Amino acid sequence: MRRRPNEDPRAHLLARAVPLGDCLVLPGTTRYARTRLDGRSVYAHRLVLGVIPRGHEVHHLCGVTRCIRPEHLQVIRVTEHRAANARRLNALRWHSGAAA
Repeated sequence: MRRRPNEDPRAHLLARAVPLGDCLVLPGTTRYARTRLDGRSVYAHRLVLGVIPRGHEVHHLCGVTRCIRPEHLQVIRVTEHRAANARRLNALRWHSGAAA
């Protein structure tokens, strides 16, 4: 489905998304969804949120990197994002028994 020239790219992207549990994902994606905007490849979750300030990244609150649902995305500082990812990885290791 091609975007009309005057159509909002964010609205077009969200209209293409399909539900996956509580998340919204683009069909055919397996990790971070990408799309084209003005001839450039961009991350879909960044397009959904708009301008991301320098020194910040998008954190997926749901843990699903394919998700583009705005309510599941949070703009946080890079240092906070790395700490959150480290906590998540440590929790995964702990629950899998690999922390022993």
